[in-house]
Amino acid sequence: MSMRASPLFAGAAMIVAIAACTRAPYLVLCNRTGLPLTIRSTPPYQADVTIPPGATERARFPDSMELTVVAGPATWHYAVRFPPREMARWSLLGTPEFQLQIEPDGRLYVLPPTVQLPASELPPQPPGFPLSPIA
Repeated sequence: MSMRASPLFAGAAMIVAIAACTRAPYLVLCNRTGLPLTIRSTPPYQADVTIPPGATERARFPDSMELTVVAGPATWHYAVRFPPREMARWSLLGTPEFQLQIEPDGRLYVLPPTVQLPASELPPQPPGFPLSPIA
């Protein structure tokens, strides 16, 4: 291999490595419970996310595929699943965002990217949704 090919090879390898990285998805959570919510952090994320009633906040998709939400005196636990790809809004860097709306009964509805939060009428849900708290 010539000296000129080496930098070209290194550059190509870097592009392939960057493209191969999966971008961690985000959740855009809308709080329709009427109570302040706290999304508990899951490793490796260090901070909880607090969402006032009627507000919307962005949080990392949990690596552990488990989500704990504290809603006033209640604590809800969810076994999280990925929504279908067509439910994602994609950033310019290829990072997916999924919109979820938390209702007063604790159910989490996934909303298509075309729906403005909060949604007064919840659309039909894909299989496995809405997510319900597990006991």
